[in-house]
Amino acid sequence: MNGDPVLPSLEDIKRTKRYAEKASEIGSRNEYNKKKLAINLMLLEIFEIIHSNDEGKYQEAISKIDKIIKMDPKGAYAYNISGALLARLNKLSEAKAKAGSAEDLAPLWAEAPCGTGKILFQEKSYNEAEAKFLETIEKDPSLSKGYYNLAKLYNYIGRVEEGKVQIDQARKINPKVPSILLEEMNNNFLRGDLSKVKRASEKEELKDFPEALVARSDVEFLEARENTQFDVLQERYLKAYKIDSNNVNSILALGYFYLRILDNKKAADFIEENYAQKSGDRPIKGKTRLKRGKTMLKRECKRLFNRCEKMAPYDLRGMTGDWMSRGGEVNSSTIESAISKYNGSAEVYTAIGRYYLAKENYKLASKYLKKAVAEDDQYMKGLVLFMEANKKMGKEKKNVKLISQLSSDANKKDILKFRKEITSYLLLY
Repeated sequence: MNGDPVLPSLEDIKRTKRYAEKASEIGSRNEYNKKKLAINLMLLEIFEIIHSNDEGKYQEAISKIDKIIKMDPKGAYAYNISGALLARLNKLSEAKAKAGSAEDLAPLWAEAPCGTGKILFQEKSYNEAEAKFLETIEKDPSLSKGYYNLAKLYNYIGRVEEGKVQIDQARKINPKVPSILLEEMNNNFLRGDLSKVKRASEKEELKDFPEALVARSDVEFLEARENTQFDVLQERYLKAYKIDSNNVNSILALGYFYLRILDNKKAADFIEENYAQKSGDRPIKGKTRLKRGKTMLKRECKRLFNRCEKMAPYDLRGMTGDWMSRGGEVNSSTIESAISKYNGSAEVYTAIGRYYLAKENYKLASKYLKKAVAEDDQYMKGLVLFMEANKKMGKEKKNVKLISQLSSDANKKDILKFRKEITSYLLLY
């Protein structure tokens, strides 16, 4: 669960839940069976909440898992799930304690160190997280999630060639699991292998996953910078959104697509035609028509990003998108509020830097991205975007010095090798 390639489909969960409810109605004279049935029913309800992608419901899921722990205090699985749920709410100290209990209760269970590793990854303790994922692989080399989570970690910190090795191994074990295929697409994107991203998006296993269609749309957006097929691109992003309108990634993708075309002069006709509505019986003409279209498009952006912030309050992309759709300056109180809300100020500084990069205020972008690198020089997004800000200001010499000073040698080669491709990808969101 929680990003691993093992959570049942929502359809399977609902079907199994119906059977469990019928069995519960029939009842059992055996107390052990009664307890087991009640636990399984609550687990299915928890999985439904996870599938909803609505973090506002996670407290309800935590209450259910707490009940399970009382009913089965030696069940390592319950502590493992509890840790994952608490991590989603950014309660990392509590999450680590639960994950630690799972490891203590089941020292031979490979799932337990994997759960701890994911929390350490979220905490930005990359070396410790790597050790836990390697421990998972050592305890059970046939378990794909050890390789899968290690690939996610390596992709995140810029060790994308090592990420490819790990995701290839995960695919050998589970060649058709959607989450593994999606992470493989992410790795191909970071390495600039866009043709593989497009081919992967057409796989039968990913047809119901909006993330695959979003990835394909992102590739086409990068490839279509010189043409004006905005209607085709909008249709693709909308299709991903309609597959699952509660999917945070599809909501963000549509919102950021609109943001990217707002200041694109080539998109003026598209904006006018699709978003400049008539005022009464009189059509809007001239410059007023484009202004009206942009106003309506900004409103749609704000709606999408506000929805994302409510559904996934700890996803910085929603907050950054909201800043950009409003077009205002980021003041000190906004920054302080963001840092207090999100785990890891490096991500906050990077979000602010990304905002100013989009506004072409490279001096302010460099200021905040430099702070991001100072906080965490293994956080690839902050590092690569800082280098982009330096490049825009004609200060590439700073980048040479920056790379030489990295605390981790492991990601230097990959970042230098794939910097252009990685930058193009990271600037999308």
